[in-house]
Order: sequence, then C-alpha cells, then structure tokens
Amino acid sequence: MEKSVHIVILNWNNYADTARCLESLLASSAKEIKIWLVDNGSTDNSLDQLERNFGDITSVSVLALEDNLGFGGGMNQGIGTALENGADAVFVLNNDIVFPEEDIIGPLTDKLSQHPSLGAISPVITYCETGKIKSTGADAVVTIPNEHFARRRERFQLAIDDPELNYGVSYSACLFSAEALRDGGLFSEEYFMYVEDIEHALSIEGAGYHRATHTGVTISHEFHGSTDPHGALPAYYKARNWLLLHRKRTLEPRGRFLFWYLYFVMTRWIHRLVTLNISGLLGLTRGVIDGLKGRRGKGPYP
Repeated sequence: MEKSVHIVILNWNNYADTARCLESLLASSAKEIKIWLVDNGSTDNSLDQLERNFGDITSVSVLALEDNLGFGGGMNQGIGTALENGADAVFVLNNDIVFPEEDIIGPLTDKLSQHPSLGAISPVITYCETGKIKSTGADAVVTIPNEHFARRRERFQLAIDDPELNYGVSYSACLFSAEALRDGGLFSEEYFMYVEDIEHALSIEGAGYHRATHTGVTISHEFHGSTDPHGALPAYYKARNWLLLHRKRTLEPRGRFLFWYLYFVMTRWIHRLVTLNISGLLGLTRGVIDGLKGRRGKGPYP
C-alpha cells in the first residue's frame, strides 16, 4: 500500500522562494501528495500572494498563523495538522528547496517501507547555483566533535545494511515516518530557530529510529534564502541556542564543548569585526549573553 505523504512548507516574508518551491513541487512527477503551506505570521504581502496564486489548488492548503512562531513552532503547526489528517509520512521542507522534475518522494518512501527502523530520510542536497553537493547525510557540526557522530554512524551501519543509504539527514528536506514523529515528538519550540533540528534528531534516535540520506536521489537548495547568513538574526540564535542545547543535553565532556563553542564564537566574532558587520557582531554577543542567562523562545530578532 502506498504511503500518504504530506508536505509541510514554512513561509515567512519570502514569496519568491516559497512560490518557486511550490511550483517545482507541483511540476514534479510526485504522486498523490498533500501540501500544507504554513505562513509564519508574515508582515509583508507574501501571504496574500500565495493565497491568490496557490489557494485554489486542491492539493495545497494554507495555514495562516497570526504570529511568527519560529521554525519549530511553525513547522509543528503543519506537522500536527498533517498527522491529524492521516499522513503516513511527513516531508518537512525549507521554502528555498527546488524539486527536480523526476519523482524523488517515491524512492524515499520506498526506503521507509523497506526499513521499519528508519524514521527519517533525506535526499542528497546540492546548491542551486553550482550543483555542488552540500549534504550527503554525514553529519558535521562545528560545536560537536566528529566522534559524537562516528559512534552513531557505526550503530546505524550495524542496524541497516543498504548501500544506497548514508547515516544522517538534512532538515532542509527530510521525510519522516508518522510513527517516528509520534514516538520521537515534534520540534522543541524553546529555540525559536536554529539548533532545534539537532535536538529533534537526537529525540528521533532516542525513540529507537535511524536517520539516513538516500544517495540515489537529489534535490536543490537555495541556502539562506530567507535570512542573511552573516546578519544579526542567525548570529544571535546560533550563539544562544548551542548553549541552551548543551545545558539541556550532555553530548560530550563539557571541556571539549567549551573549546569548540569558543572556536565557533570567536571565528564569527572576528569575521564580523573585520568586515565591520556591527549588527552581526552585536547579535552574536547578545546571543552568548542570553545563552548564559538561559533565555528561551523568541529573542530580540526578528
């Protein structure tokens, strides 16, 4: 029996990327999909444009939120609605993803059916502009040593023998089984944005599910389509939320985390200082301070 796949796309003040994502998805050969387009309290006219251009399409339903709930909160609204409406699998997408013409959802759902312990699966992610590979599932995070992922990768390889699957996923395009979402839970909303994907991945694994990337299918991503990668917003939330995560979950000896966290902060602090990016510098500094204070939820940005 074919799985009922529901797709959740989050928009916030970015009609152009969201429309391109929807257009590419609708033009693909993917079969029998339901799309939940969540508008995260946009303050421009992107919601009106999306409703006008996509609201009459049967497979698309628009969920308009009054406030910006952040990535986790906005996605949770869409995921919860999808599960309530009978989704067997939920595809979480960044709005700056671009689908190829061929169906990539079918091969991903086939792997979920083939491996019952597989709770999350991604395609290979490439850059839109260059076609170069960004992610093949081999997790790498600057504040977490490679040993952390090496142990999990070894457990994955012992549990799932499939040459087309690599350990790890990218949350920019990730298909979850409904069972994994129910057992592992939805996104934590205390981070507002950034790092919630790391904790969610740990929760999925903690519930007994594995994560993998299907090396036989590819999708494109326009990275940082909604935010300036060197701006105050990502600087604040990344600096703050890494501290929140490591206070909540001990992923490694605290001394080693402190070293990598300081490396993360100092390299970005120096970059913003050299480029005279004062707003990014202030955002980074405020993030460290609020992380030490344990401040959660929406911060001073956006």
